[in-house]
Amino acid sequence: MRQLGLGNGAESYPERPDEPGFVGMAHDVRSIIPGTVGSRLTAFELVHDNIPATLIADSAAAALMKARRVDGVIIGADYVAANGDTANKIGTYSLAVCALRHGIPFYVAAPLTSIDLSLSSGEEIVIEEMSAKELLHSRGGLGEQVAASGISVWNPAFDVTPACMISGIITEKGVITKGGSDLFYIKDFVGKTTGNSQQ
Repeated sequence: MRQLGLGNGAESYPERPDEPGFVGMAHDVRSIIPGTVGSRLTAFELVHDNIPATLIADSAAAALMKARRVDGVIIGADYVAANGDTANKIGTYSLAVCALRHGIPFYVAAPLTSIDLSLSSGEEIVIEEMSAKELLHSRGGLGEQVAASGISVWNPAFDVTPACMISGIITEKGVITKGGSDLFYIKDFVGKTTGNSQQ
């Protein structure tokens, strides 16, 4: 978040609800995915920046939304296509579906370097697969086998969230919003903020 300039430039984030950028509670749902990114990285950043946070399992996010304890969802991005389709760690699309069902705004936070204007849509994003061992063995593939031998495995690293499910794209140069036609004009935004057009 600091990298994207979402803070106020100070060492800590606003502490009062009437201050711009105030975060009442952050729920970090990346605790179960391979590599435990949430537990290791995001949780550290939230604690370091004095943002109140609760670590939850990915599968608990829907229940939290149903209980009306979520005002908005912000996710990262590995790739953002020219139309706004976004590839991120597996499980992101599930969060988007839940957010849409419960009427919760869903934002992408990513540096401009994650935007690839050569990709017209998410259909052109190549989704790599992780090692089958991550699901077949304990400790993220490092431990003993716990699944039955002979079982098939599908273990994609990413999924793609369609632009129609995304409320806005937060970058270090500002927020990309949708025009009147409910489309993102990402190429125009990139051109204006960088002084040239990405290819």
